[in-house]
Amino acid sequence: AAATPSPLRRPRRLFDAELVRPQTVYINLTWQLPFAQGAGHTDIPAFRGFDRSRYPVTLLSIMGLSGLFEDVRLKIATAAAWFYPGADGGFQDWPEGPDRPSLVHEGAIDNTAVVGDNDFMWHRVRPTGRPSDGMLSLGLDDELVRDGAGWAIRSGADALARFGSEALRVSLSWKALVFDSDADRRRVDEHRDDIDLAEVLRRFRVDLEARGVAAEWGPDPVRDPAVIRLLRDHYVRYPGAPAPS
Repeated sequence: AAATPSPLRRPRRLFDAELVRPQTVYINLTWQLPFAQGAGHTDIPAFRGFDRSRYPVTLLSIMGLSGLFEDVRLKIATAAAWFYPGADGGFQDWPEGPDRPSLVHEGAIDNTAVVGDNDFMWHRVRPTGRPSDGMLSLGLDDELVRDGAGWAIRSGADALARFGSEALRVSLSWKALVFDSDADRRRVDEHRDDIDLAEVLRRFRVDLEARGVAAEWGPDPVRDPAVIRLLRDHYVRYPGAPAPS
């Protein structure tokens, strides 16, 4: 049994924030995505002094899923909004954890939004479009461009596909740091009680040893495939999959 229970086995956390600091806005444009977006995912978490500006997102994701770093996790609120009249392309999430039933927001998502802690809560995009219409294999230089009243996907001078605006799923993801108090904000901004790599590895080692698993770190553990595989096998669980050992 894990020395520290995974936070994903608990109900979704509710923010009681005094301060909100908007950080990023992403806009996603989707045409044909006729299959579900994998088994689901969580967004990339951040911790005091330890985030994606310095460390690989794979390690950060495993840290967030492990439940071993909740005392230094930054609280990030996500608002996802949709502007799409189609009956598909919905949003599926597991607010009570991956071992509980999911919720599906679909069918009337145009001009609606869901607010959650998406680096904590499993979620995924529902299928958009019809499998019979296929999917394009795109290159890095291919572009989505306006085409009269609709849209086109172009590869150089060639139009690979054309479709109307009603078939384009537009989603907007807004993220903000939230703080319990001004003292909480200062602790983050002034880098008080930051975590470092040595502490990250120490916590993993202590927990793995409590499970009876020997942990050996090489010279570059955050990028060592064997280390990442070991951590993934013990801390990552997808919705519908058995709990890790």
